[in-house]
Amino acid sequence: MSRNRQALRILWLAGLLLAVFELVVRVPPWHAELAESNFQSNLIRVQRVLFDSPPRAVIAGSSLSGRLLPSYFNGTPLAPLDSLGLDGLSASFALDLILKRPPSVVIIEVNTLLTPVNQHNGELVDAAIHSYLFRLSRYLHVLRAQSRPASMLYSWLKARSRKRANTTASVPSIPPPGPVHSAQLPIDRASDGGLRDRLRAQIQILRDHDCRIVLMRLPDGGRAVWSSIPSFSFGDDLAREFNLVQIDVEVECSRRGHPVSYSDGMHLTAGSAREASQLLAEQLAPAP
Repeated sequence: MSRNRQALRILWLAGLLLAVFELVVRVPPWHAELAESNFQSNLIRVQRVLFDSPPRAVIAGSSLSGRLLPSYFNGTPLAPLDSLGLDGLSASFALDLILKRPPSVVIIEVNTLLTPVNQHNGELVDAAIHSYLFRLSRYLHVLRAQSRPASMLYSWLKARSRKRANTTASVPSIPPPGPVHSAQLPIDRASDGGLRDRLRAQIQILRDHDCRIVLMRLPDGGRAVWSSIPSFSFGDDLAREFNLVQIDVEVECSRRGHPVSYSDGMHLTAGSAREASQLLAEQLAPAP
């Protein structure tokens, strides 16, 4: 009998602690923005877009735009903003998710428009989205990727490192030799796997939902001629075809005298990512 009582007490205490943790992780300061793995980082972004209150704007892209954290847009006309800058994936995959809950503004990263979806990464995210625990996390925040203690600790450590870092001393924007672009290799129009048609269809559906669509070119360490890069060339085609605004972040940063820096020669440092986010918000602010 005493053992049964002891077991009940343990279960009661565990339930109480779980309930307390559930309440704690519902408070925004305890939400992780980043995780120690690409997969968990992607889940954080996907769950925010699918389960939280509808944002005003969503970014669709790869790890390049994943550096533009939602918190960088706080207090701007684009807030609240969510990011589907998914590690190891691209804009077309993110747009499929955005179409489930179209926001008012969709910002599409141009750099990887024609990059084929990484099959392994795509299958991992797809399997997670269709899992029972993923669906249950809509109601139980304690099951969400942003509530993992490891992710919360990682986000806290990254935030502290960003505050201490001197971003001006980061890896400078140095062009690589020759016309090779660091994030996008040439893709044959005949072998792009139907990505062009798929992206056009996705954009048309968003337009049918009265979404404002903006194309965004991000710095990625490359200095190739835009017309020689399939994704950038296709972005120009989309801008003309759908009459879309296209913002070249690197050009705008240069005009304002903001040097662009990279953490690894391709991805923006926290300082440059924050500046790019503020620039986007200013460019897309509604006219007074």
